[in-house]
Amino acid sequence: EEAKAMNESKMMELDEKKVNLIADAHFSRMRKLDQVPMDFLKDFKFSNLSQGGGKGGSPLAFTPNGFIVKELSEGDHESLLEMTESLVELMESKNHSFLCKFYLHFEDPETGKFYAAMGNVFYVRGQKKSIWKYLFDLKGNRDDKLMHLDGRKIKEIHKRFYMFYNCWFGCDSCFKCTCCECCDWTDREKYINGKNFAFDGKLHVTKAQQKLFAKTIATDVEFLLSREVMDYSLLVGVQSFESMEAVKEAGLDRNDFFCIYKNEATGKLEYLVYFLGIVDYFQKWNTAKTIANCIKSVFAPHPLSTVRPPLYAMQFRTHLVAKFVGDGIDPFEEDDDTKLGGRSGNNTLGGFGSNGGSVGGVELSSHLERKTRQGSLSVHMGSVSKPVVTDQPGSGPESGLGSGGASMRQPKDTETGI
Repeated sequence: EEAKAMNESKMMELDEKKVNLIADAHFSRMRKLDQVPMDFLKDFKFSNLSQGGGKGGSPLAFTPNGFIVKELSEGDHESLLEMTESLVELMESKNHSFLCKFYLHFEDPETGKFYAAMGNVFYVRGQKKSIWKYLFDLKGNRDDKLMHLDGRKIKEIHKRFYMFYNCWFGCDSCFKCTCCECCDWTDREKYINGKNFAFDGKLHVTKAQQKLFAKTIATDVEFLLSREVMDYSLLVGVQSFESMEAVKEAGLDRNDFFCIYKNEATGKLEYLVYFLGIVDYFQKWNTAKTIANCIKSVFAPHPLSTVRPPLYAMQFRTHLVAKFVGDGIDPFEEDDDTKLGGRSGNNTLGGFGSNGGSVGGVELSSHLERKTRQGSLSVHMGSVSKPVVTDQPGSGPESGLGSGGASMRQPKDTETGI
């Protein structure tokens, strides 16, 4: 009876089509909670759906007001339907959450396809141009990756066991292979350096923020484990500023998480704002995942991403909590009215609460020693070039949910090799 009640649909017009709303009694509560109007998808067009990034590649469409519409597989549709009520209750509990929020679940009766509308983790209300120093996709395992560096997209050059026509297995140890034309080792070097940086790097926050981050991750992981899902990611976007005045001008000084960190490589203070959101949390463990686990256990670096939900949750929580170090400077520590917990007025949509949080700074030590299964690799990560101004993420689905965005061509950074 509950399933029947959840599937009782009402209809609405979307892009001149009549669509069936699914479980909207629950999603209307989410919209009310975040003051999202019923017509928030008035600018959405089905024709704007295009292939998304990541392994799933589900079609996505970004709206100018900070939302994403994603086509759902049958499995994702069923998973969302199953967790809808408990997900809404979690958000209504007033606890902090990094889980990306969903505001609409609907079906196109003409095609029988299902869709969901969610907040864009990297959308900043009122900000037409965004300075993105880093964009990360973090899972707490060796699938962690750096998607963008200083406004430039990192090209994904994978090493798959079945790609017998190239020689990645011999090239990764030195990145100087000239034995055959099949190896574009320069792009592979950039990609693997970025992955190592994403997995090993530290994020610096205040002690209070570190405790809040750990508590929030614990709550979210407990919820996801109760739904028996895995393969979710924490998207992390970083905006960097040279002064408090610049942060205020961007309207980001009131974010719940905002930290100053002294860059040990340059000796300068960095004013960094992070945007966080857990996405892609519909995947259930199934036969295909069992087979993938067997293959990856032999060929892929550890810790693995394709593991059962309990182990996935443990890896995710343990690694990310350790990644956030409470040694940053609170810019409001002298002002009791603006200490952590007393701020308000965040202006982003996404995963932290109702509006996408932000956290401390990325550690850039002069030399980060990287070890891979192919050998030891020394990566120089100092003196990163000044971030460029890029278009607001959401103009293209090039790096996963809520993480699109145009990149600008720049010469190779000789310091980072990326």
